[in-house]
Amino acid sequence: MIVKAYFTENPKIMNYMPLPIIDKADVWLRKNITETKDLETGETMYMADEVYFRTSATKETIENDFETWYEKGRGE
Repeated sequence: MIVKAYFTENPKIMNYMPLPIIDKADVWLRKNITETKDLETGETMYMADEVYFRTSATKETIENDFETWYEKGRGE
């Protein structure tokens, strides 16, 4: 499922968090990162389309086939 995520700093396109105890990782993949201004405060913020999933795949495997993994994260 894609969600609209908001950040105060420009986010990386991938956040890979290993979970060694269960030999898996939590992964967030982001596309369509845009910079905008908060209408109330005028501060710079960033928005992105983000998917999340848990996997046993390595970071390198996901990086090498980002689009396929992003689609898997969408669940479609």
